[in-house]
Amino acid sequence: MRKTVLTIVAAAAVGLFGAGFYGLVLREEPVATGELVEALLEEADENKLTEVFAGYVPIEAGLEQQAAVLIANGFRCGVRPSNVEGSRYLTCDRPNEGTGYCRGFQFFSYQTKAGEIIEVLGSAFDGERHRNILGRCENFRQNFFELADDLDNLELAAEP
Repeated sequence: MRKTVLTIVAAAAVGLFGAGFYGLVLREEPVATGELVEALLEEADENKLTEVFAGYVPIEAGLEQQAAVLIANGFRCGVRPSNVEGSRYLTCDRPNEGTGYCRGFQFFSYQTKAGEIIEVLGSAFDGERHRNILGRCENFRQNFFELADDLDNLELAAEP
């Protein structure tokens, strides 16, 4: 009887530890999915990702309007000042679910002091070589969570 109770307690402890480990370490935060993300996942040619973004993101609009579309599709975004006075750029990241934050999509848009968007780039990222022992790319994960998931917190400090 005593052995049975100890076995049950040990099994429960292992189960609780496993659930806690999954919840705190392995679990990925769910991100929104929309038509843009579905189109990006379907595009096999990485050289065409900017074109795919252009079909959904208002490229000629301001950075905040671009960010609104991207945030609705599960991206997190930030606006930083550029090296040219008065100019700034939008950077947005979205990891693909189930990749441990190691693969996903990025979007960049550069706006001049006059408000003109002069460059836009959509790309995929693959950080598989940075995967840690737990199967995650911690640097990509940290960068993702430093970006804003709403329009009220877009402004970021200049990069060092």
